[in-house]
Amino acid sequence: MLDPLLKQEMNLMQEIDRLRRLQLDDKNILEGRPGNRVQRDITPKALDQASEILDLQRRPPTLEDLKNRYLLVGNKDYPRTFEDSKITFIIDGKEYFRHVDEFIRSAQKGDAVYITGRSFEAEMDLQGRSKDDTNHYPIARLLAEKAADGVDVLLMLAGGTFASSLPGPLGFGHHENYVAADRLRTYVSQNSEARKAPLASRVLLDPTGANLGSNHQKFVFICTKGQIKALVGGIDFRSTRYDQSPHNAMKQGGVPWGWHDAAALIEGPAAEEVLKTFTLRWQEATELSPGYVLSNRLNPSELETPKTLEQLNVTRSTSFEDHPEATPKPEVSMQVLRSFGPYKRDSLLPQWREHWSRLPETGVQEIHACFTKAIDAAGAYVYITDQYLSEQPGGNSEYEIFSHLMEAAKRGVKVILVGSGECDPDDQILFPRGINRTVNADIREKVLEPLPPDAWGNVAVYRVEGTTAHAKLLIIDDKFACIGSANMFSRSMSGTDIELSTAMVTIGPQVRDLRAEEWGEHLRLKDPKQLNDWKLALGVWDKEWVTPDQQEELQSLERIENAKQVLTLVGPERTAVATPNPETRP
Repeated sequence: MLDPLLKQEMNLMQEIDRLRRLQLDDKNILEGRPGNRVQRDITPKALDQASEILDLQRRPPTLEDLKNRYLLVGNKDYPRTFEDSKITFIIDGKEYFRHVDEFIRSAQKGDAVYITGRSFEAEMDLQGRSKDDTNHYPIARLLAEKAADGVDVLLMLAGGTFASSLPGPLGFGHHENYVAADRLRTYVSQNSEARKAPLASRVLLDPTGANLGSNHQKFVFICTKGQIKALVGGIDFRSTRYDQSPHNAMKQGGVPWGWHDAAALIEGPAAEEVLKTFTLRWQEATELSPGYVLSNRLNPSELETPKTLEQLNVTRSTSFEDHPEATPKPEVSMQVLRSFGPYKRDSLLPQWREHWSRLPETGVQEIHACFTKAIDAAGAYVYITDQYLSEQPGGNSEYEIFSHLMEAAKRGVKVILVGSGECDPDDQILFPRGINRTVNADIREKVLEPLPPDAWGNVAVYRVEGTTAHAKLLIIDDKFACIGSANMFSRSMSGTDIELSTAMVTIGPQVRDLRAEEWGEHLRLKDPKQLNDWKLALGVWDKEWVTPDQQEELQSLERIENAKQVLTLVGPERTAVATPNPETRP
């Protein structure tokens, strides 16, 4: 059996040869010479792209190569790239909240803590303690105490005007945010001598965005001692998000259940882009027309405003470009990416719609642009974790990514899609508890059916049993990763849901380690490093993707003792190393 990379290189060489012959035939026909009339289904751009992928497979890429290949570069309107910042990937909520708790507790007078989210539980304990625990320490108390001590604490919660008026699950989290906002604004800190509520003017309910969308961004910006950092991901401040592998500590319907999620910790100048997004949304929301005041339950003029870096006394870090002789050469380049739709105030009546004051009239679709560019550049594999793996109401077909996944599979790239086995409990009014039981219509009709039959084997769709796989991850070739709040559907890509994600490329091991940890968790491995070699690791999804020797090696992977298999193949059908009995549950 040929090595997968060698097979792919041979396929690329054949494709390049075919494309060149197609171009020659068209040239002959145009100039009146004999030639075969062919359908030009692939442009010269595709020829250049295939040649570039082949070239990069044959030599070690530089960081500049990877930036040009995967990130948004070469246009003044694209987001900035940063080589002078650090990024650390975080898998699951327990580790995420450990960081948040540590950062907030370290904040002192003059520092800043800015939080935004789709859903917020004011009584949540960041160390996972229940309300029955005598040491329970709600985040409302922690933030109020910090504000009373002089920390600049601001919270911006999604506040859809219509949805927030609906009770319980019908409000899709927004109703809970109004309850949380009231709790935060009235919480009296034990540290406050005047016995006033320190957060009274520091909580904003943001109703901006599309009627069918939400403010889906989930991030924390923190400045301590003049140093800035940000946590960007898909994790809301909810007690059900406080979880870790093997995700069997909670129960849903009497059955063990867990919540899988992911985020990125950004340290350094790139975190300023997160602050800019927070400030933009705060300013836009507080400038809305008078109807906003009613929905927000206080006058915008009463609110504090986010501080600038200058006001926070942030010191500029030394970068490689400033002092190349004294600073380590960068291994990572990153971007902070946004999705905003065209309107900050939407309406069924066009005359009532209002564009953003600080964004283009069409909105911003940076995440979609980066997703599609990176997928189009993939040379070995594309891995996506996403809750539903399908389109939802409110999307826009122009911003779907399925055709890009299909083209990747067509050229021999392995496309791995992993979704939830259990629906988010908040969404069960719309979806059954058990989801991703079959290949959905979007994947079937837009990815599989346009493919030649022999390319179906390049696509593998799985679900994680007993788990809400809420992480929003795109990993490509062990060189590129994107992580944040954006789902793969076009609601997120177009800006119907307002999103924030961070993308990065590296010549180092960071993406490899993220992939190994993510796949190792799904396989319940003792040590994720067993999957460091991506050529071997591909075999956990389909044994035909690796050699017989590698198949044997995969059989000896050390798993956590007594841990049950949770990966179930959804389709297309094959015999995969990782596939357990579909009835197996954690």
